[in-house]
Amino acid sequence: MPHYLVEAKDLVVLKVSANEITDLHKETFEHLPLLQLLDLSENHLKVSFKFHLSPFCVQPLTFFCRLPQAIPSWFPIMINIISLDLSHNPLGDADMTPIFQLPLLTRVNLSHTSCFLSGIMPSDKCARKLEELDLSENDMTKIPPSLFAFKALKVLNLANNKVCATFLFLSFFLSFLSTLTIRAKKKNTFAIADRRCPPRGNWRQVPGDGLH
Repeated sequence: MPHYLVEAKDLVVLKVSANEITDLHKETFEHLPLLQLLDLSENHLKVSFKFHLSPFCVQPLTFFCRLPQAIPSWFPIMINIISLDLSHNPLGDADMTPIFQLPLLTRVNLSHTSCFLSGIMPSDKCARKLEELDLSENDMTKIPPSLFAFKALKVLNLANNKVCATFLFLSFFLSFLSTLTIRAKKKNTFAIADRRCPPRGNWRQVPGDGLH
């Protein structure tokens, strides 16, 4: 990331997609207090594993710990971010928790990242703000339980995954998030009612094609 961005203190929108960015540095973003929209899509942000030698290992090259570092812990300093696009980055099993500590975050695109959002811990403010979440094209096989935390979620894109959800689970999930619209037109198997899913309704099975 170019360091001259620290001079752009009034910057509100920053789009740096397809720039072969591999790392995010705190020095670049901590001087952008007004930043609201950040597009980092189509870069090379990925999990880099840090290995630590065990002091008790018999073989000197035995490793015992790895720490995903793709999303740095300082990320929540960008307190005014509303929209974040990280799509088309090989994030894999990186811990996404720092993203969901952003207090004003409303829209997130994590499509084409192989990210499953397992084990994330969103802040209370983010859980009440997030309205749109794109998890399409991630080879997901189930709806992550962490989504129950997002009370304000209105649009969830699960298109082109491999999600197979039971009637009972979907009924509970959609009752919990009564204003949610699910976009999942391909490669998923769901029981559904309408495009705009009410907390209760007359459900029907759509074999193999998901929600329309």
